[in-house]
Amino acid sequence: MTKVRQTIDGGFIAIGGTESEWASDDCDLLLLRVDSRGNELWKKTYGGPGYDHGSSIEQTGDGGFIAGAVTASCGAGKTDFLLLKLSASGGLEWQKTYGGEGWEGQYENGPCARQTMDGGFILAGSTDSASLKGGRKSVAAYLVRTDALGNKLWEKTYGDPEAFVIGYTVEPLSDGGFIVGGVQENKNPGIILLRADSNGRLLWERIFRATDACGLVKVSMTWDGGFLLGNRDFMAAGWVGAAALILRTDASGNLLLEKRIERGGFDRIVCAWQTKDLGTIALCNGYVVKLAPERKL
Repeated sequence: MTKVRQTIDGGFIAIGGTESEWASDDCDLLLLRVDSRGNELWKKTYGGPGYDHGSSIEQTGDGGFIAGAVTASCGAGKTDFLLLKLSASGGLEWQKTYGGEGWEGQYENGPCARQTMDGGFILAGSTDSASLKGGRKSVAAYLVRTDALGNKLWEKTYGDPEAFVIGYTVEPLSDGGFIVGGVQENKNPGIILLRADSNGRLLWERIFRATDACGLVKVSMTWDGGFLLGNRDFMAAGWVGAAALILRTDASGNLLLEKRIERGGFDRIVCAWQTKDLGTIALCNGYVVKLAPERKL
């Protein structure tokens, strides 16, 4: 499974993919819903003759679900973003694909999908379709905004034209805009944080240097309107391993805190939140870290 989210009734829903006997071919998107004790309520698969894999799931305001996925079964290109609207019981209400002639999402790196304040949806991921990249030579971060029925309102690409840039997570903001977290590889590598307005116009972009940052970058809001994010950073030359990396910024993306946690392995922050005492709690791969509140000078 790729993601697990809690539902409004106290249970949980998980999304991922399956190559079992349930799959129609190759790999199908798999959804599993359980109650608060882990008892299965229902299990569903969705997909066609190609590769289909779920990457994000969120309960919507009507009690149903919105699922983000990558698909090679349908759409315009080699792989495309797939957005599915489901009922509370997992019934398919509609599905839409987005992308160009190339690769969107690239297999398990499918889009992050969130519901917006107006009832529509926003998706974040990556594209290498020449028709979408605007002259960029490599992979670009890719945002798609839709209405409540999945009809595309706009699509935008972001990132250094010479770099390999992937958007991993997107969160709607109270002003109607969006914050996107991702990674930049092969040129000035690191973690990227970018803010766009409600029409996708780039307001600012920040790059925080990290050697071989990869995988999910989870962004959360702090009490003062800033952002908390994390990933990993390889340690100094001669040391085999990676340090878990926590970053905190203000509302404009200016760096306030940079903390590396070194345990001698290949550590990475999975997600992090600010706590009520203004400290930080972070889930790493295999352990949890609590940082004390920062003291003001």
